[in-house]
Amino acid sequence: MTNIVDRMLEGQLHSVSGGEAAVEARATREYIFSVPATLIAGAQDFMVGCNVVEDGEVQSVEIGFSTDITGDNTDYFTLLLKKNDGAGGAETTVASLAFLTGEDATTEALKALTLAGSGASSVTAGQALGLEITKTGSGLVSPALNVIVKVLAT
Repeated sequence: MTNIVDRMLEGQLHSVSGGEAAVEARATREYIFSVPATLIAGAQDFMVGCNVVEDGEVQSVEIGFSTDITGDNTDYFTLLLKKNDGAGGAETTVASLAFLTGEDATTEALKALTLAGSGASSVTAGQALGLEITKTGSGLVSPALNVIVKVLAT
């Protein structure tokens, strides 16, 4: 299930005729979706996500875990937030995080994924965003998690 939450407005200054200035409000939406532990427990890599409702720029991607986890260099998983361009299934990575040694997470704090650069964060209305989880080695056991994607409308 996906929840879409309008969280705040950010102002952007624009000049208008006569030298006056106007502020255009842009909404930041939070797209929140859950990944159950039963889906993660499988041996296969998978993707789950949502569709964006308007054009925007991904500002942040955070993950909340249901239990603490400790990274490992041999058996780990990588979280990849991807967008699908709708043209034959091509995908672009928007943000990522590999749970290697030293990359730990607790239930008390959200874990931020690293945003990719060079335009990867731009999304369009109707475009699919999906969290892909890939496993390396025997894979690190991941608990159920919630994904929070913040998108600033453009």
